[in-house]
Amino acid sequence: MPRSTPSVLLLTVALAISSAPASAQHLRAWGLKGAATLSSIQTELPSEDPEQRRGYSAFVFGEWAAAGPLSLVAEAGYLERGYSRDASVAVDDRVFEHRLDKRFQYVSVAALARVTAGTLGPVSPYVVAGPRMNALVGNRRGEGVPNYDYRPVVWDASIGAGMEARHAVLEVRYNVGLNDALQGEWGEPAYHRAVDFVLGWKF
Repeated sequence: MPRSTPSVLLLTVALAISSAPASAQHLRAWGLKGAATLSSIQTELPSEDPEQRRGYSAFVFGEWAAAGPLSLVAEAGYLERGYSRDASVAVDDRVFEHRLDKRFQYVSVAALARVTAGTLGPVSPYVVAGPRMNALVGNRRGEGVPNYDYRPVVWDASIGAGMEARHAVLEVRYNVGLNDALQGEWGEPAYHRAVDFVLGWKF
């Protein structure tokens, strides 16, 4: 995927907000979201089978009305990505097995389109999708693991479904990495993959 593609996606959503009629550009709600995350990476190396790692995320968000069931959501906050795997290290002709538990910490912003699918009593189901930009602020690589030059900014595409009832928000998202996040560690491109289980509160 060309490097410009994620930027175009984010810009498209931003332009959609700015070009909406002025009467529709009102803040419908804002709130907080927290998420438990299961993340790993995808690589082309057949010999590697990284496992999922648990993490968490926290965001503040705003939602703007657009047209009909469509609204536009902006998020900003902290998220974690990572993976676990078994590795071998040779020391003085001896091979030791150890567990790698890699954690990557990002400051993240997202521009998401949300479509509400009617109501079921007090519950409003919806789908949501859009690009996310993540800036690396820290990583835990484990003892004896080289400090690779990880990519400072990575992009995700997020798609999910959720429901809200009054002020409560419950959501599940799948996030697909759009560029090589590890840039050199695996010798092949490696992309973040993550599932977020989100709980939020709207004000």
